[in-house]
Amino acid sequence: MPTKAVTFYEDINYGGASVSLQPGNYTLSQLNTAKIPNDWMSSLKVPSGWTVDVYENDNFTGTKWTYTSDTPWVGNDANDKMTSVKIYSTTNTGGDT
Repeated sequence: MPTKAVTFYEDINYGGASVSLQPGNYTLSQLNTAKIPNDWMSSLKVPSGWTVDVYENDNFTGTKWTYTSDTPWVGNDANDKMTSVKIYSTTNTGGDT
């Protein structure tokens, strides 16, 4: 059974390449390992009950943008600026994260 995940998209309106991530804290090197380049994300889909904290700089520093629902365009301020990210579920879906 597929598990829920946050999906990040290269372009607005969920276009271009996409990568899905499970809950966790991801530094730039971990995002790169997951095939997400630095300063790449323009839209994202967030499962109900989940929160995504996007950080402008590595190691969860700099400006933070928080998303709790699908966002077809993160806006000029956050576009192509994700360098680290924290993903967490506020509902227990079972299993370990």
